[in-house]
Amino acid sequence: MKIIKQTKLFFHEGKSDKVYEIDLCEINPDAFIVNFRYGRRGAALKEGSKTPEFVSREKAESIFDQLEKEKRNKGYQSEVEVFVELPSLETVNMNSTEGVILKRLEDATQGINSFKTEWKTSRVIWKAAQMEFKESVPYILKLATKGDEMQLYASIFAIRTLQITQASGLLHSIAHSTRHKQYIRNVAFDALLTINEASEQEKTVSELLESLPADIRYAIDKGDYERLKKHYAEKFGKKEKADELTFLYLLSKAYPSLVEVIENLLWQIPFEAPYFRNIRAIYKLARFRDDAQILGMLSFLFEKKRPMFNRTVSLDKESWNQEQYFYDFGGYVNVRKELSNNESRLAFSNFTKLYFQKNGFYYLKDLGKQNKAKEYLRFAVNALIQYSNSDYTPAVRRPLSVYGNYDWQSSRYHYTVVDFPECYQSLLLTTILFGNDKTRKMDAKLQFYIKKEQFWSSEYYYQENRVTKIESGTDNDQASSENTSVKKQQEGALENIISTFKNIFSSNKEKTADIQPKKEAPSIEVESNYSRSELYPEFWDAMPEAYVQLLMQAKMDLVMKFAYRNLSVHPEYKNLLQKIEPEMMIRLLNKSSEYPQRLGFDALMKRETELRQNESWVAQILVSGNEKARNWAKVNIENNTQYFLSSTDFMTILVMNSRKESNEFINNLLQKASLPEDRQKAVLGKVIIQLIALENNEENNRIAEAATKKLKITASSNFSEISWDIIAQLLTSPLNNNRFLASEILLSKSRKYPVTEIPVSIIELLLNNENKTIRENGLSLLKQYPKEETGNSWQQILQLLSTGYQEVAEGILALNDQFESQSEIQLQTTERLFDVLMIEQKFENSHQIFRDYLEKMAAKYNGAIPVKWLIRLVFANSVKNRLFGFELLKKVKDDSRFSLKQVIALANHEFLAVRQWSWNFYKNNVERIKSDRNHALGILDAKWDDSRAFAFHFFENEFTDEDWDTDCLVGIVDSVRSDVESFGKNLIMKFFKKEQGMEYLTKLSQHPSQNIQLFVTSYLEEYATDNPEKLKELNFYFRSVLSRVNRSRTAKNRIFTFLENEGRKSAESAEIVSRILDDLSATTAIQDKSRCIDIISELKMIYPQLNVHLQLIS
Repeated sequence: MKIIKQTKLFFHEGKSDKVYEIDLCEINPDAFIVNFRYGRRGAALKEGSKTPEFVSREKAESIFDQLEKEKRNKGYQSEVEVFVELPSLETVNMNSTEGVILKRLEDATQGINSFKTEWKTSRVIWKAAQMEFKESVPYILKLATKGDEMQLYASIFAIRTLQITQASGLLHSIAHSTRHKQYIRNVAFDALLTINEASEQEKTVSELLESLPADIRYAIDKGDYERLKKHYAEKFGKKEKADELTFLYLLSKAYPSLVEVIENLLWQIPFEAPYFRNIRAIYKLARFRDDAQILGMLSFLFEKKRPMFNRTVSLDKESWNQEQYFYDFGGYVNVRKELSNNESRLAFSNFTKLYFQKNGFYYLKDLGKQNKAKEYLRFAVNALIQYSNSDYTPAVRRPLSVYGNYDWQSSRYHYTVVDFPECYQSLLLTTILFGNDKTRKMDAKLQFYIKKEQFWSSEYYYQENRVTKIESGTDNDQASSENTSVKKQQEGALENIISTFKNIFSSNKEKTADIQPKKEAPSIEVESNYSRSELYPEFWDAMPEAYVQLLMQAKMDLVMKFAYRNLSVHPEYKNLLQKIEPEMMIRLLNKSSEYPQRLGFDALMKRETELRQNESWVAQILVSGNEKARNWAKVNIENNTQYFLSSTDFMTILVMNSRKESNEFINNLLQKASLPEDRQKAVLGKVIIQLIALENNEENNRIAEAATKKLKITASSNFSEISWDIIAQLLTSPLNNNRFLASEILLSKSRKYPVTEIPVSIIELLLNNENKTIRENGLSLLKQYPKEETGNSWQQILQLLSTGYQEVAEGILALNDQFESQSEIQLQTTERLFDVLMIEQKFENSHQIFRDYLEKMAAKYNGAIPVKWLIRLVFANSVKNRLFGFELLKKVKDDSRFSLKQVIALANHEFLAVRQWSWNFYKNNVERIKSDRNHALGILDAKWDDSRAFAFHFFENEFTDEDWDTDCLVGIVDSVRSDVESFGKNLIMKFFKKEQGMEYLTKLSQHPSQNIQLFVTSYLEEYATDNPEKLKELNFYFRSVLSRVNRSRTAKNRIFTFLENEGRKSAESAEIVSRILDDLSATTAIQDKSRCIDIISELKMIYPQLNVHLQLIS
């Protein structure tokens, strides 16, 4: 038995000093029990169990949590809560902020209120945590679990903030209790990871890992984060749940590499059900952690993601309007009930989007109001770096609608024309960068505008040159709203945004997803600086490093322009330039925007003296993205060329980097360089090591191709000495264009060593490459192969005809010409050409090339080409190939080379000319057709009517009665085709012999066709009369015909007459006939039933001993 979970609760009040212990134990993976112990602390405890029988883990945890809740409701608490000693407040100044907070906490423990105003306990605890009052710790521990959910949340926040390590047990209990909401458990886990020592943290990490699916746990253990990304990409594609994402985020504290995975997943994850609950949980946890990196990203995504649906109904339980139509669900849905469902199909409505945008905005605002400059900048920077140039919208002036609102009084159309500033749809960006801009205001759609003006026109469609501005105070004060906004222009943009948010959310209440105690902060006056448009410019100026981070990481020009403009005029700018390390400088120079490049170049100019002689940095600057920096590097190199060329690192960087603007200079430099052999080998080795390590993508392939060309200039004389191991690594590396270098090395080796040392399989690998230059090198190697060696590998080489590259196919056909005298190789080539004509073209006009070459070969080797190859080609997918195959077929003069099966196949061809060829074959080979009659009859089943018509005529006129036998004719009649069946019937009548009648009757009586069954009745009178044994043989035939419903009336009448006559002739025949008719009378239609009864009655009167169901009544 193994303890899974244990809790110890205490009750200490007056003389009572009790303890209650609860254990959840595992018997086996499917059986669990819940035991308890209780009694006076220090005394022997009584034991009991809440589970008389074994239960599942889920049930056991429910019982455990319910029991713990029951005891806590009775006043039991954990040890740290019960026995913590509360301090005395006698020495505390009650007029101070600290004294007020501590007194309110003391009141909360006693259940009283000594103040005129009432504060929620959660608010007091949160305030104490924010102000870091260590003296509040005992009170917080005492109150943690004695209030509502908000109080518990605030207490966990305080435990984490104040690092209350003695609360570890309490947090552990909360984190593992299913009676608490998941977000409470999440923050408890986070607090455990924050306050515990390393050994205890490892235990919490292990518990979190155990809660993850096995494959996720394995990927984390192996550090295979790419596998994680791929796993979740597939999961999102299939819309499978991913509730473990919150635990992944929790674990990112122990596994920092997971942060990048989380960011990647947040970019991918759909903002819809069932994933939004995971996004919301991560956001809550990020707020709890003050994780600016994740908060900045999520705040941006909340702003830019489209809502899953636009809610048009109320969430008020009392509202009559709660149902909304959803096309995807095919009906109306009660939105309130759906959203409250754990398996809700809805999430992230337009109001939820607004809520989270508001939440992000207020978080930014509160950081500023509390004067938390560092936290404010961290969040602002992480939000700003999410924006890219694709999010930029230029300033624009346009009407809200191009269709005017008609005013009946004035008989005019009215338009509202708005001046929108740049990035007017980006809430956070505009707030951060333009929060001090008095002219910017925000509307209910969270879009910023400068001003709104009213115009009128007689036209219903807006035309700028045909509208008239409505001045203030005219036209029934149409511009009153504009006047209101003008009055408020003195208010800053920040106040305007806050006001707009209040208006939006006072009329549209959304069911909020986040539960955060209201943060209280000391009142801090921030001096407004209206000469700068950004919000809190003093924060930025106090920490100019934030500007540098923006220039390093931002993706939008507007953001980088803001950063460089302010940084370049900062008093500490020159000192900051000195602190920029060369690695950072290179990154700045390589950014696409001019503003980080400017900073990078300024840093270069500041440190040019120390960098001028550094070969590695000068080389990287030469291939950087900034023209001024490149020119600086060129001048330095030209002034001291030999010094730089003597550096292996310098040469390696030049070879491995390819910038179009620097290529000409680098190539000229390399051509001038005369490197000694040892330096060539060093450069070659370093470049190859770097190339082998590159991943396969378009940019790296471009680098590899350019590097190979440069190596040919500087180190080609050493290519032939590179080991086969290195060549193998180049050939098998992920980067495709490493094979280009490998092919150049192989070409170099082939000039110094026998080319046969290079296996044909390697050449084949080169010839199959998508890079044309690599294929050309492969062809050059193949052409150097000795004729005999080429012939030995010819079958392998011929497979390359099906590659998708014309020059490879033409090169192999050219090689084939050198084997003109060797018919065996020529036949192999011919067969391969027939094969490739049967498949789809691999490159444009490939089939024409092969047909032309095959036509040339067919003229020489026509007699050696097997007919089956020609037949296959005649049935190729391509029309041109079919026609070509038929032309070759017609050139075959020896009919004996064709089998009848092949000829019959041609009779089924869709081309009339091909079918006619097969008909002519029959006409020209009558004796052969007669000798192999059974195979030749296969043409009767041809799918084309004209082929069957030919066959009918041919066999009817060319065959005589000596050419037929009964089996053959019956076989024709057995055809599933009605026309062939009729043809067979006619042949039987034409070539009928009396002595064959009995055989025809026997064989044809088994035919299922009603036409043949009718035909058989003509043989009954002649060959089945006075023959009881024959009646027995025809039993199945009689039953088959007579049991048909509403069919074969003529055949039925003939059979009834025949059976009646035969039954009268003898008792034996009567017995056979009566048995058939007796069975049929129970199942046949009324008309046939009557006839059966009449015949049976007559036979019964003649032969009373007949055993039938019918009883005669005299």
